[in-house]
Amino acid sequence: MDILEILGKIGFDWKMAVISVINFLVVLLIISKFIFAKIGESVEERQKIIQKGLEDADRVANELSMAEQKYNDIIKDAQKEANSIITDAEANAQTVAQDIKSKANDEAEEIKTKAQEQISKERSMMLDKLKRETADLAILATEKILKDKLDQKSDKALIEDYLNTIK
Repeated sequence: MDILEILGKIGFDWKMAVISVINFLVVLLIISKFIFAKIGESVEERQKIIQKGLEDADRVANELSMAEQKYNDIIKDAQKEANSIITDAEANAQTVAQDIKSKANDEAEEIKTKAQEQISKERSMMLDKLKRETADLAILATEKILKDKLDQKSDKALIEDYLNTIK
């Protein structure tokens, strides 16, 4: 018994099988040419979109990292500048305070000098006045002793002589 006879007994027709295989191959060829190609293109396009999305995500992550670094640099620069401004302000405040203190000391010294000059002038005036009064008292005492009043010219000459001898 041959295989074809056995297959024939069970109802297998080899001619139909060959035609079925040819039909299957033709359908497979048509499906692969039109449908699988479209599916392949769609899959390939989808892979490109996914790849582009991954590249964009990496790019955005890099940009975010760079922006964060730039932000940190700006913050550091701002802190340095703020510290510099504070240091300058403190130095300026100390300079202004020193200037004010120096001016106050100068003014106090000037007031002291003027006061000493004023005291010296007043002392000199008081001494002159005291000399005159002393001279007047001496003249009065002399007049009382002599009981004789001198004339005004003589009084003046006597006073000037006395003042010249005191100096």
